[in-house]
Amino acid sequence: MPVQKCIICNCSLIDPLFDPGPIPLSCLDIYLSESKDEAVNAPRVPMAYYQCQRCGHVFNPAFEPGLIDYEGGTTIMYNPTPEWERHIQYMANMVACYAYKGETNKTVIIGSGDGTMLNYMHDTLKMDVIGFEPGVTDSKNVVPGYFIPELDLPTYTPSLIVCRHVLEHLLEPREFVSDLTRWCTMYDMSPFLYFEVPNFEKALEQGRLCDLVYGHVSNFSLESLQMVFDLSNMQVVDSGRAFNDEVVWIVATPMEIDRGLNNYNKLAAEPYKQLRQLENPVVWGGSGKCASFLNMYQLEHVRVVDSDVRKFGKRVPGTGNLIEDPDTITSEENIIIPNIWRSKDIYAEITARRISPKQVFVPMEGKLYDYRTVASRL
Repeated sequence: MPVQKCIICNCSLIDPLFDPGPIPLSCLDIYLSESKDEAVNAPRVPMAYYQCQRCGHVFNPAFEPGLIDYEGGTTIMYNPTPEWERHIQYMANMVACYAYKGETNKTVIIGSGDGTMLNYMHDTLKMDVIGFEPGVTDSKNVVPGYFIPELDLPTYTPSLIVCRHVLEHLLEPREFVSDLTRWCTMYDMSPFLYFEVPNFEKALEQGRLCDLVYGHVSNFSLESLQMVFDLSNMQVVDSGRAFNDEVVWIVATPMEIDRGLNNYNKLAAEPYKQLRQLENPVVWGGSGKCASFLNMYQLEHVRVVDSDVRKFGKRVPGTGNLIEDPDTITSEENIIIPNIWRSKDIYAEITARRISPKQVFVPMEGKLYDYRTVASRL
């Protein structure tokens, strides 16, 4: 199946990376065999990587998550060398302060691995830490399984979420981060998030083919990592490179954005009580937005007019209102103009036809307004 879009920014400007051909899995201890025959004949998986020319992200669309048994094995890609432990301790010290900026000081670690960072934060920094790890681990304070935002956020109320070397393994990394944003917003929580992933920038510069590992669906640059959080309504607090520029990291927090959704839902849900109380209403317009208005507010018994002669004698779809000539409007009737963006033209036509209704209304903000009082706002 041809690849069409980047999994991070959804851009179609993607080009194939050098294809090394299928290789065996090797990222977990369960894939190491004592038998030479078994090792040589190990099943191979496709390595068809692409690079996005917009955000620089490198990803493998041929990845199938079911092929890797994370729950049955232990990651063996990161050996506990002194330099790597110093890196973990340095980053733990850096992000620890964020745990104390919220109402609680609870830290949740998603993908705690062998527990190196978790144990350091718990034992040395004396932090309240809980980890989640679907794989095999001997670390204490670990929940065996995956972190589920809708369940675990209200249970543990973290002020800091740490997620290291997990995002690159996910088929849809942006969806994972967006899911955190959604549930933090739902629960009115604003934890800080620290994410760390391998940096593929140096691999690109140096042509390092061995950096392509099947378990890493994504190979991030700092730009593409920032893009994940920008596109997930996260406010980026800080970001950078570390461990001799071989990893990239980011600190972010959910950003509450008011795009008018709640206000719209509130106003649109108003039943326009005035519509029920208004005497002799006449809706101007029998199709398009006006027909939607009639259907949405169930105005089957309201008189309808339209200045388009082609509609005279026809019926409004859904409600069945007869569409009549606007010249039939009397001085006892009240005109409603649902199509507000055309209200200036319609009011001018009412005047030009010398139609003299009792009043002319426009429905907005959950009410019916006299057109003359709001004309300057339309």
